[in-house]
Amino acid sequence: MSPVFLRNVMLVVGITLIFVVTVATLYQVMPKPLRALDYLIVGAVATMLSMLLAFFIVIKTTEPKKKLQSRVIRDEDPGNPAT
Repeated sequence: MSPVFLRNVMLVVGITLIFVVTVATLYQVMPKPLRALDYLIVGAVATMLSMLLAFFIVIKTTEPKKKLQSRVIRDEDPGNPAT
């Protein structure tokens, strides 16, 4: 297996684990009885944390692309305007 494939598998497993742990923790912390809105909040918070973690990991582990060099724009000869 290639290192890229293993990295992607570890990323998915890690994010899924964070999601499950967050949901389980919030179920224990939320006061009982849970209403439909409570389930929505637990799912939204777990999703937000998982996506923020995924974004952070991808940003930190990818190599930055080469910085583009800015071009110098030279003035045209005023006697001979470009058309």
